[in-house]
This record gives sequence, structure tokens and C-alpha cells, in this order.
Amino acid sequence: MTEPPNPLPGAPTPAGAPISAAGAPVDAGDAPGPATGAPAAGATPRGRAAALVALVLALAGAGVAAFLVREHLAVTQGDLARGLFCGGSGQFDCGRVAADPSSWLLGMPVAFWGLAFYFVTLGLALGALVLRPAERAAAASLGTLLALTAVIFDAWLAWVMVTQIGSICLNCVATYAINLLLLVAFWRLEQRIGAPPDLKALALAWRSPAKIAIALGVAGAIAAATVWVWRPLAETRQFAREETLEFLDKTTRPPEIDMARFAGLPSRGPDSAPVTIVVAGDFQCHYCRALSANVERLRRELPGRIRVVFLQSPVSSLCNPGIKENVHEDACWLAEVGEAAAMQGRFWEYHDFLYHHLSQPQVTRANVEPRLAEIGLDPARVKAALADGSARARLGREVGLANQLKLIEVPSIVINGHARRAGVYPDMLRSVVHVMLARL
Repeated sequence: MTEPPNPLPGAPTPAGAPISAAGAPVDAGDAPGPATGAPAAGATPRGRAAALVALVLALAGAGVAAFLVREHLAVTQGDLARGLFCGGSGQFDCGRVAADPSSWLLGMPVAFWGLAFYFVTLGLALGALVLRPAERAAAASLGTLLALTAVIFDAWLAWVMVTQIGSICLNCVATYAINLLLLVAFWRLEQRIGAPPDLKALALAWRSPAKIAIALGVAGAIAAATVWVWRPLAETRQFAREETLEFLDKTTRPPEIDMARFAGLPSRGPDSAPVTIVVAGDFQCHYCRALSANVERLRRELPGRIRVVFLQSPVSSLCNPGIKENVHEDACWLAEVGEAAAMQGRFWEYHDFLYHHLSQPQVTRANVEPRLAEIGLDPARVKAALADGSARARLGREVGLANQLKLIEVPSIVINGHARRAGVYPDMLRSVVHVMLARL
């Protein structure tokens, strides 16, 4: 047999360059490891392990981010954010965090941008598994840079939660931990690959079916997420705009309800406030709970300009003749205790404890009854008011008023004599109050 000719006659083969079976130099990125045919740099078991860790973390982050997006949409629609790890009250209140302006970026929930980030890092982790060493290195470098940016942004969000909002979303904290681990995984992946990154080669997706598939997968996932979030968000905003206009049109006509009828009910805010909001609610109604948080947030934003009145309208046939079933099992007992608390001058402490300190599932007789003293009530006086019927008599008057005014579908509100029955969008409430204040 004759020896294969040098591919470039007269040009020497570089010393140490790998030679193919045909005698041609082999690109170092495709060469087997020294002497044994070991995998190329970046394809080592340790390198693959780091890429797989990044892949799993990106998937986990996408799952948590998708959950956060769903919860964010619920808050926008006036419902509660239940929270996978959140109590939904007190220090750990996901709904309060989701309702804060800092949770929005460019008209979309921050969680949506987190979801897009995880789709991109998922693509980079896949690239670090299947591409050539220089491209793997580029994918790892980009992953490190993106994860570092996310960690810095997370630090700012955490600072806002603790110092500005005063509540913590543990689901959000979970994504912060995932992002920190992603940073470590991509950084270690860079070290394992060892090859210089080739960003230009990575960007030329059309030269590799694998890169085309990854790029299309990432783009498709982000597009699907955009549609998933944008459509219900746009619908909610449209409904809120329509209801705002409808309500504001009512305010151009004489009030349908005389606000004097609510005299004597528990209230907070100055009597001279230009806007009075009456909330008809039930302590076991989760929409009432969400509305209460929105009303209180608005009242604190506009000190001295809003007065809030609470009208009890429990959704139970045991004490409300306008209701045909015992929908909320402990609603009547909780409402009667609310009347007893009002008799002690501590209704709002009781109201806030049930709505803002206990999680929704904990608002039951079995859980509240042993904690009356913790709320600041005199348990003996509460029991006496329940036993002698005085609390039920007071509740009966409120329930009768709610039925007369057709405020039995909770939550319902009355603003300066104009009613909105059965549900209130947060955006609608905010817009109506600001417009009414501007008019006044």
C-alpha cells in the first residue's frame, strides 16, 4: 500500500496535530482524547453532569415561574394568590407581593420574564450537552452571564419585598435560590469544558440541526407563554375598563343608596373623607379577603381621603334568609363574633386578624375560638354576647340591611351611594376612586 499524500503537498503537518485515517488534520474540537479515544472536552462525565444539573434547574425554575404567573393573574382578577409555600397572610403574603407595582415589568408580571429566562437557560443547557466544545463553552458563558444578571435582579426584588412591601413571597424566594444554583452550575460547566467560547459559531444556528431545533424550541416556548399570559391579562384589563366606565357613568346620576343607612357600622378613616367605601363581605369568602386587602392598600395610599365601612353579609342560610344553603359553614359564628368584637370596640382588630393574619383555610371556628384573647378580645364577654343573643340581634340588622340593598352577593361595594354588586376588579376600584377624588 502507498502512504496517503499530504493534503497540501509540500506543506508540513503541524507538530502534534491529529491525523485522520485519510491523513488529513482533524479539528481539535472533534479529536478524541489522548491515546485512548476519550470524549472531547465538555463531553466528560463531569461536564455532562454540570449541564444536566443546569437543565434540571431550568426546568424546575420554569415550573415555579409558571405557577407564579398563574397566581399573578388571579390577583389581577381580584382573587387570592394561594401560594405553593405561602400562608397567604401576615409576613408571607404572596397576594400582597403580586399586587405591588414592583411585580410588573413592561406591562407583564415579573414572573413571565422569569419564565422566558428559564426557557432560554434551558436551551443553553441543552446546547452545552450536544454541541461542539467551543459552542458548549459559549453556551455555558452565556448561561453564567444570564444567571448572574438574574441573581442581581433577585437581590433588588428581595430588598423591595422586605423593605417596601413588608411581605415575602416564598415562591419568589424559591426562584432566587434556583437562579443562584443555576449560576453555580453554568460557572462549573465553563470550568469543565475548558475550551475557549466561540459565540459566533454558537449564533450560526442554521449550520447545525441541533441548534435549529433548540432555537425553535426556545422561541416556541416563549411565544406560547406570551399568548398564555397576554390573553387573560388583556381580557381582565378590558373587563376592568368596561366596569370602570359603567360605574363612573352611574356617578353622574343621583346616588341609588342613602349612605346614612350605614350609620353605626364599623368604620375607619375620617368621617369627613370625600370618598366612603362600604364593603359587604363574609369572613370565609376568599374574594372578600382579596378585596379587603385592595381597599386597605388604597386607603393607606390616600390617607385622610377614604373612609371604609364594613357590612356583614355571611353566605349561610343559618343566619341569612337571603341565602338558600349553608355555603360557608362557620360564616354565621364568625360574623356574630365580629359583632361581639364591635361591642368591645375592637372590630377592626378582629377583621384584620381574620383577613390579613390567618391564612384562608385557618379562618374557621375551631381555629379562631381559642385565639380570641390573642386578637385582643375578652373571651368571656364574647361568649356572653353569643349566649344572650345580643350579637345575633346586631348581625340580624346588618343582614337585613344587606338584603334590602341587594348586597348579599359578596363581595359587593357601595362608593358614595353607588353600588357595584358581586365582585370588584382591583384596577376598577383604583380607577374609580382616583377619578371620583379628582372630580371632588
